[in-house]
Amino acid sequence: MGIWNSAVLLYGIPLPDDHDAAGWAGEELRDAILANHEGVSHATAGPYDQHTTYLCTDHADADMGKTKTIPAPDPAGQAERDARLHRACLELDYPDHPEPAWHLIASQS
Repeated sequence: MGIWNSAVLLYGIPLPDDHDAAGWAGEELRDAILANHEGVSHATAGPYDQHTTYLCTDHADADMGKTKTIPAPDPAGQAERDARLHRACLELDYPDHPEPAWHLIASQS
């Protein structure tokens, strides 16, 4: 078994560790709810065995030492991306979520 290092860039909202949808037990819950929210997905990233779950609208990852070019998101769609994330958070019973933001995460798995 080895450790895989990567970098993840995503636009979204982290779910708190104690939220039902954040852990492995919440995978089915997330998948069922997010199936109703076009353009919203989820990703997990972070230090080995301490990943954080994020709801996101934009997501890209790259292997360490590799370059990945990501086109800039359309600024005209910003309000809609934020609204999609907010609606998904409400359905996941997370109304007091932080504002969506760009997260650059060094990740290990």
